[in-house]
Amino acid sequence: MQENLSAHIAKLGLEGRARLEGRTGNSAETLQDLDVFVFSSVNEGLPLVILEAMAAGLPIVTTDVGGIPEVLSKESAWLCPPGEPEALARAMLQAANCTDLRERGEIARRLAANRYGLEQMAASYQDLYLRLLP
Repeated sequence: MQENLSAHIAKLGLEGRARLEGRTGNSAETLQDLDVFVFSSVNEGLPLVILEAMAAGLPIVTTDVGGIPEVLSKESAWLCPPGEPEALARAMLQAANCTDLRERGEIARRLAANRYGLEQMAASYQDLYLRLLP
């Protein structure tokens, strides 16, 4: 679909504002170039890419599926129903017009570090193991 999407981007005059990256071997580098992270899945558990985008300090526009709402705060994200492209488009426009994206991204980064950072995850696993041991 890349060819069709590229043509559509050109038709809308969004060249230079919308990019189709394709696969990357360095997601952290790719995330550094973004202002907002958009995730439009209709069915998920808790995708690692959401936590990676949060850790990169990005505000999130996403569908309200799986465990995603549990990790985000309303101050750092826009959530919309899955399977409703119009709602996703509205959320993307809200993000595009937002004047405090950096602050929202910082909230997301702090949430990721405090809840899902290496030290926190190690402590959580240790607590789990201690509870499960006889």
